[in-house]
Amino acid sequence: MPDTLHSKQTRNWRFSFKALFFHFVISMVLMALLSVLVFAVWYPAPYFDLMGSWHLILMIAGVDLVCGPILTLIAANSNKSRQELIRDFAIIAVIQLCALAYGIYALAQSRPVADVFDKDRFYVVTALQIEPDRLKKAPEGMNHLPLFGMIKAGTRGAQNNKEFLDGIDLSLAGIPPAVRPDWWTPENDAADKIAKAKLPLSKLLAAKPDTRPVIENTLKQKNIDELYYLPFTAEKNLDWIVILDKNNQRLAYAPVDGFSE
Repeated sequence: MPDTLHSKQTRNWRFSFKALFFHFVISMVLMALLSVLVFAVWYPAPYFDLMGSWHLILMIAGVDLVCGPILTLIAANSNKSRQELIRDFAIIAVIQLCALAYGIYALAQSRPVADVFDKDRFYVVTALQIEPDRLKKAPEGMNHLPLFGMIKAGTRGAQNNKEFLDGIDLSLAGIPPAVRPDWWTPENDAADKIAKAKLPLSKLLAAKPDTRPVIENTLKQKNIDELYYLPFTAEKNLDWIVILDKNNQRLAYAPVDGFSE
């Protein structure tokens, strides 16, 4: 009789690890779907690296692929009743789904929604940076944030003295024209400005020869003497360039500081 009682109380680790395995597989499927959304839709190359969103992905992966399955391993005890197991698994699922929902929300708020040319650079704007009141005043077709894809735009100058002075104050406060939708213009209208602002890529290589391997690897043996560049920036990252041809067509991006020292 004591041996029978002991066998019933002994934990069945095979059951526990089987539950962990199934939980891990489900979590992997969820992470795969999220990866498609992030890397193919919201943050296509090179925007993910430019925006520096790895910390959000790692946080979600940590909860989804590590914490969730470990909690399941702890909770999955064959000595528990069916009701107890359902309760424990439901609590774990709710915790994990809440963490996943928060992570997706944070990624959505941080996603790039506009790629804007502003004076001497391209500036990538996130959803979080956009003020709704200004967005309503943006040109037709640019007055709502796309859930998928990105707005391509240029910026206009101040239209009067008040706007000029207000613009200075906003820029000093960290709100450049690229972040103000009411200052946006269609990208085609900025073509002449881009043509005047772009710089010969050979000039950057002469000033910063250490960047040559990175740039040449990105370009895959294109004729550098016929190419141009502009800084490609975000709020917290100034260390990228976009490489253009003579017609302003984008050819490649490189993790290189494009500003003169």
